[in-house]
Amino acid sequence: MRAAHPRTAALALVLALAAPTPALAEDYGLTGREVAGAASLAEAPVVEPGLIRDALPGSTDGEVARIYRVDVPEGARLHASATAVPPGPDLDGEDYAYLDLDVRLLDADGESCVAEDEGSIGEKSSGRTPILAYASSTPTGTEDGCAAGPMFVEAARGGALHRDTAIPVEVRIAVEPAADGAEHPPAAASPLTDTGPQPGAPEAEGLSSTGSSYGLATPLAPGSYRVRLSPDEPRYVSVDVAEGQRLRWRAEVVSAEHADTSRSLEVLAWNPVRMPVPLAEESDARTGASPGSVLGAGYASTVSIANRESEDSDVAGVWMPGRQVLSLTQHAPLEVDEDTGAQIEPVGDVDVILTIEVEGEAVGTSADRTLAGAISALPWGRILAAAGALVTALLGIGLLLGAIRSRRRG
Repeated sequence: MRAAHPRTAALALVLALAAPTPALAEDYGLTGREVAGAASLAEAPVVEPGLIRDALPGSTDGEVARIYRVDVPEGARLHASATAVPPGPDLDGEDYAYLDLDVRLLDADGESCVAEDEGSIGEKSSGRTPILAYASSTPTGTEDGCAAGPMFVEAARGGALHRDTAIPVEVRIAVEPAADGAEHPPAAASPLTDTGPQPGAPEAEGLSSTGSSYGLATPLAPGSYRVRLSPDEPRYVSVDVAEGQRLRWRAEVVSAEHADTSRSLEVLAWNPVRMPVPLAEESDARTGASPGSVLGAGYASTVSIANRESEDSDVAGVWMPGRQVLSLTQHAPLEVDEDTGAQIEPVGDVDVILTIEVEGEAVGTSADRTLAGAISALPWGRILAAAGALVTALLGIGLLLGAIRSRRRG
C-alpha cells in the first residue's frame, strides 16, 4: 500500500448552540454543527468535512442509522468516527443492557468502502461513559475502493440499552487528499517498548483544567499537571504532535476519596479523527486507582504517514500528526442496592499527576500542512473563547445602544 500524504486541508468546525439533551450528554459537552442525518442514501444531507452533531433515534425494531453524504475527490481517503453519549446505565433487572455503535463507509450502491487494514470497529457500552466507533476508506478510484464523488458515512446504533431514547452522537468526518509525493519519516520496523516518562512534580499549584469531551479537550504543553477525576466522568486533554515525534505519558494516583474502594484508572490516546492510537509494548492503559498506583505509556512508534505501509498493525496505527487527545477515566464499581438504587460501595474523586512528554524533533511536512494539522489548528477551547468574547461584545454593544436611545428619549 502506498503511503498517502494530504495536501493542505481545511476542516469546517462550526460551534452550534446545544439543544436539550439527556443529563450525561449535557455534562459531556456536545460540540459540532447540528445536522439531521437521513435514514436512506437518497435523502442523506451533504456535509463538509469537520464535526457534526446529531441524534440516533430510539427504536424497538433493531438497529437505527443516520446517513450523511460526503464528496470525495479522486485518490482521496475518507475517515470518520462517531461518538455516542448515552444518558447512563440501565440498572433495571439483573442483566445490564448494552448500546452497540458502528460506523460504515458506503458507495452509492450501499457497498462498503472500508479499508481492511485501516480498521472498522464497532463498540459496545453499558452506558456509563461515551463510546466511539470509526472507519477509514481506501483511496477512491482504486480497484478495491469507491469511485470518486459521493460517498456516505453511516452511524448506527443497536442493542437494548435505552432502546426508546434518542442518543446524542458526534460524527467527525475528514477527507485526506491524494498523495503528492512528499517525503516522510520512514516507517518503523517494529513497535517500540515503553513504560512512560519519568515522574515529575507539577510546576503550577492546585488542579489543572481538563475538558469534558473530545471536542472540548484542554490543550496542554509537555509537563506535569494535577488533575481530578470523578467516578465514570472521563476528562480530556490534547497535545500537538508532529511527524517525527512521539507522545508519552505517565499517570500516578496521589489521593483518593474512599481509598479502600476497588476501582481503576484508564488513559487512552486518540488521533485527530478520534481513532485509537496503538501503544508501545509494556505500556499500560489501565491500572488500579488507589493512591500510589502508576501507569506509563507511549506511542508504539514515532508519528509518520509512511507507517501505514507497515504490516504490523501497531505501527500502522501511528500515522496521523496533529491534535492528539488523551482521555482519563476513573472506572468505579457499579453495585447497586436493589431496594434503594444507591451504590453499595462508596466512591469519590481521585487526584492524578499526569506527566506528558513529546519525544523527538518534528520532521517532514509540518503539521499545519496536513489534514491532521487542519484539525488541530482550531482547538475547541479557542473557538469557545472566541465565541464567548463575541457574545460579550454583542451584549456590550446592545447595552451601549440602549443607553444612547434612553438619553435621546430623555
